[in-house]
Amino acid sequence: MTTSPQNVDIMAIGAHPDDVELGCGGILAKLVRQGNRVVILDLTRGELGSRGDAEQRTREAAMAAGILGIAFRDNAGLPDGRLENSHEQRMAIVPFIRKYRPKALLLLMTPDRHPDHAAAHDLGRDANFCAGLQRIETGQKAFRSSHVYYYHPYTDFAGVPPYVMDISDVFDVKMDA
Repeated sequence: MTTSPQNVDIMAIGAHPDDVELGCGGILAKLVRQGNRVVILDLTRGELGSRGDAEQRTREAAMAAGILGIAFRDNAGLPDGRLENSHEQRMAIVPFIRKYRPKALLLLMTPDRHPDHAAAHDLGRDANFCAGLQRIETGQKAFRSSHVYYYHPYTDFAGVPPYVMDISDVFDVKMDA
């Protein structure tokens, strides 16, 4: 991973390759069409997933990023099935936030039925805070995204979501991704 800053508009973080596409792929496609530079950070390679192995998921993630028009896609290399909001795992994410310097973060919503998704929610939020602390040394300038939004990869939550974005104009792009 290079550490030179990229200054993107949006960074979407998912626990596994495909979380972002399923949860907010349409939103990202819409934002890209509006001229925003978007990066996806997958925290794991999805090596424990039931559908395909890590190599297949890496190939599919790259294809999906191309379909959505994503500027960059990275992977933190954390262990699938063992995400936890620990200091070590937060420090693995901090360099990515500092590298891309996103104006806004999109993180998984909690509660979620998948333990890695719930952990990714906490990890992303807390790594963003830590990324802004000058005394955490990564060889990069401290940076904290000032806007954090949440997406849900499923529709099994109760009630009405607080915000819904119409993606009908890019729904086919989301489905292709």
